[in-house]
Amino acid sequence: METKKKKEIIITDSRVTKLRTIEQLQRLGDTCKGALQLLNSLPLHMAMMATSIAVLKFKDCELDNGDETEIGDRGTNLSGGQKQRISLARAVYSDSDIYLLDDPLSAVDVHVGRHLFHTCIKKTLARKTVILATHQLQYLKHCDEIVAFEDGGIVEKGHHDELLLQNGYYKEMMDKFHYHTNTSMEKQLPIPSKSKNEDTSNSKIATNGVQLEKKDLPKNSSANSVTTNSSANNVTQEKEKGKLTEREEMVVGKVRFGTYKSYINAAGGFMICFLVMLSYTLTMGSVVFSDWWLGIWINTLNTATPNNETNSYSFADSTPSNLSAANLYYTTTSSNNTMNPLPSPENSSGFDFYLLVYVSSLGGIILLTILRGFAGATTTIRASVRLHNNVLKKVMKAPMKFFDSNPSGRILNRFSKDMDEADVFLPQLIDSLLQLLNTIALSLLTTAIVLPWILIAIVPVAILFAILKNISNTSVRQLKRVENVTRSPLLAHVNTTAQGLFTIVPFNQQKQFIENSTKLIDVTSTATFLFESSMRWVEVRLDLSSSMITVATALALVITKGSVAPALAGLSLTMCIKVVGIMQFMVRVMNEVEARFTSIERLHHYEKNLEIEPQTFDTTPSDNWPNEGRIIFSKVEMKYRDNMKPVLRNISFDLHPQMKIGIVGRTGAGKSSLAAALFRLVQLSEGHIYIDGVDVSQIALKNLRSRLSTIPQDPVLFAGTLRYNLDPFGKHPDSELWSSLENVHLKEKVQQFDQDLDYQIEENGENFSVGERQLICLARAILRKNKILLLDEATASIDTQTDSLIQKTIKEEFSDCTVVTIAHRLNTVLHSDRVMIMDNGEVIESGAPQDLLTDPHSFFNTMIAAQTVKTPSP
Repeated sequence: METKKKKEIIITDSRVTKLRTIEQLQRLGDTCKGALQLLNSLPLHMAMMATSIAVLKFKDCELDNGDETEIGDRGTNLSGGQKQRISLARAVYSDSDIYLLDDPLSAVDVHVGRHLFHTCIKKTLARKTVILATHQLQYLKHCDEIVAFEDGGIVEKGHHDELLLQNGYYKEMMDKFHYHTNTSMEKQLPIPSKSKNEDTSNSKIATNGVQLEKKDLPKNSSANSVTTNSSANNVTQEKEKGKLTEREEMVVGKVRFGTYKSYINAAGGFMICFLVMLSYTLTMGSVVFSDWWLGIWINTLNTATPNNETNSYSFADSTPSNLSAANLYYTTTSSNNTMNPLPSPENSSGFDFYLLVYVSSLGGIILLTILRGFAGATTTIRASVRLHNNVLKKVMKAPMKFFDSNPSGRILNRFSKDMDEADVFLPQLIDSLLQLLNTIALSLLTTAIVLPWILIAIVPVAILFAILKNISNTSVRQLKRVENVTRSPLLAHVNTTAQGLFTIVPFNQQKQFIENSTKLIDVTSTATFLFESSMRWVEVRLDLSSSMITVATALALVITKGSVAPALAGLSLTMCIKVVGIMQFMVRVMNEVEARFTSIERLHHYEKNLEIEPQTFDTTPSDNWPNEGRIIFSKVEMKYRDNMKPVLRNISFDLHPQMKIGIVGRTGAGKSSLAAALFRLVQLSEGHIYIDGVDVSQIALKNLRSRLSTIPQDPVLFAGTLRYNLDPFGKHPDSELWSSLENVHLKEKVQQFDQDLDYQIEENGENFSVGERQLICLARAILRKNKILLLDEATASIDTQTDSLIQKTIKEEFSDCTVVTIAHRLNTVLHSDRVMIMDNGEVIESGAPQDLLTDPHSFFNTMIAAQTVKTPSP
């Protein structure tokens, strides 16, 4: 690593407190303006100055809605160069004393990078202390002091000229970088002296090293691009509104039958659910049978006992307070029976018979209860698992524009809280509801048998509770939906904060983000509080109604004293308390079940409505396809949305097998859009792409993407072992894994780990640098041995020496493959068989590097001059 300092400083007091870093742009603002200001209190004219210095002219740099353009989650609406320019402009805007710039020019083209260094870093920050970590050695001669690092230590320190004279590490590094001490090539391009030269109001702007009139340039001189792994600059905002993300959907009204049907189908279907309900009914029926049999036993014993009292006494005495009222039928009629068909309980055989039946009924209760619990648990678990898997499959197959236009909080909300409702709350509520339904049904059946006239009183009670349910259910259900929606921004904020800590902390924005988090928590808590309050509102009125009905029943019995037998009066009051209590509790549960089903509704919405990438199976390629690696683009045009302008325009070229091609161009020229088209991350609006004669639009995505290898600009590693990240399917022996690591020069580093290949990689590969993550991706590509390799800024974050070693590895390991290299670092493509220069979504120049360098008017020649690197000999 090479580090530039404005001056050597030793911080000895607290006056030097401000430190600003340039990190990967997170979604720390909804718009470009918000991300730029980052909630600072400085005046807006400072922002305008900073954006001008950082070549961030929103109206001219591919952003349709200017500085009000939404950034999107993790900056998905911006290219890598736009992210870095916003980050740099934000740092300038902060007006700090010390600036720590961590490789701020790696993702921009040579012209913008040159302007940023000379105008922004060297001139605007001339009175600031600047510490620059960079791999772009061509700028080091402009630094006041250079510190060269190796293996975590300083190896050399001094001025550029002094270090060259020492013929040490720095001189060797410069030689490998092919650096010209003679700056004649650099002088071909004038160094910008004033920021106004880049202002959009000028009649001329610098493009590819020559002055062109604006009228000679195509409109919207740069097009958006996407990275191959996350569609990083996939512009999905609406054409008129400039919106990237839309308001999260929220259903109004009753939960549709389709939602319940989806849950039932996930649980196993209507027949399975019927059998589960039957198990609940049998369990409750066995309880009633047990009580009924006990009543018969006791009544038979009472009728056989001398000096037996009247039936009314035994009737009242033998009636339990639970669901055993079914035994009253036998009790009230037994005095009229002249014969008892059951054996007398007084003899031993009769006693054993009654005891056997009663004990058997108790055993049946136990078995049926276990069966009911097992059936209910397995069914609800099956429903949750299938719902989760179905939604996960849809999300995994969703196009890239879905992730660009939907903040991560929305997706996390589905898979966290909504799934928690399905996993925890709904199984408990469904269990309670089924028990209550069976209880109320058996209670009403018992009442109809014993005291039919009580049913007349139950009807108005049921109507009253139904009215209360309808009144309250609307608000309870909708407040639950509001709670579900308000949780998404909170989860997105937490996720963004965790990912953006390296930006938040240096900008001293902890307090502001805590305040934002508090506001979002308040919004979510308010919705939760209102939902719970609405539930309590219902419960209070249901309890009040139940109490009033019970009191009214008691008063009626008191008023009619003498006309109703004491036993029947007690039974009436007991049944009233029980039935009313069950009914009001069932209303509560039914309300909550429907409210909780709004989470199933949200999952069902993803399952049913989420768009998936087109899965075409018209052509099945052979197992060794592609065996040559020929790529043909035929009149390709691509849009990210139908109402947007094309980002690729009439692209046609033919890459022969084993060809090594470099694709260069200004930021947003459409380079990575070619990769998106090749991998079918975005569907073509016109034209065709052929690989070895097969139209890629006619084969399954799995077949296409598994036969292509890529090393993206933002490399992705998964939490797990290094072995898993290299060979996720376990197809290769350890010897091949070590060989691939050796080829990318990581073998020595891995051997230092105690676990070797079983070394645990943290989430997103945080325990590796960006360059090391890209090297691991390259090792993975070597193992896959595909015929086509795509490198999207794969070496932008590694030093020049390692870059040359990687290029050597690619040349050796992929000598028989077609290699497409997208790069800003031009020395990466100098050894290519062919170079394509893109601008405004079109190929404006193509040819062998040596041929283009001999043409003084070629775009590629002026780009090389701007970067001031030595070209290889043919």
